[in-house]
Amino acid sequence: SNESDGGGAFMLGGTANATLNNVTFEKNQASGRGGAISARQDAGYTLTVQEKSKFVENSAGTYGGAIVNVYAGTVNVTNVDFEKNSAGKSGGAIYNGEAINYGSSSEGIMSTNHGIINISGANNFTNNTAKELGGAIYNEGAYIGNAPAYLDICVKVVLVALVFYCMIVMAYILLRRTVTEEEDIK
Repeated sequence: SNESDGGGAFMLGGTANATLNNVTFEKNQASGRGGAISARQDAGYTLTVQEKSKFVENSAGTYGGAIVNVYAGTVNVTNVDFEKNSAGKSGGAIYNGEAINYGSSSEGIMSTNHGIINISGANNFTNNTAKELGGAIYNEGAYIGNAPAYLDICVKVVLVALVFYCMIVMAYILLRRTVTEEEDIK
């Protein structure tokens, strides 16, 4: 059990690489991002969490109850359990997204960099919560590779529902137009 502003247990960044096997992160807290792990430097780091690792009851005040990944890094998750992690804003277990670097006011620079997360194997997400978005995973304008099949199915279901909705709206418009034209003829 540890506490910090970002990455309750540890922070990964720069060009560092870390591989964690069969590790348990329990009851770590961050007042900011990444209850257990914060991967958030502006370079090409890689974090691999795998093989029976567990994240249990970790919490973040803002993003990523267990793991936050922002900027230009890659996080690989394989065969990991996420249980009862929480975030004050988004990504109860994992927040994967973009971060904004602001240059000094004289430079007027703003750049966005996107995190990459690869999810594979038999991962379990149980009772993770976020006050805003993504009880288990929140992905903000970034890339999720090797996402579980159910995420792909959810996207397809939403697309089919959207197409079906558009067809109903078009049928209503055409029917209404036909009725109006018939009334004009009389």
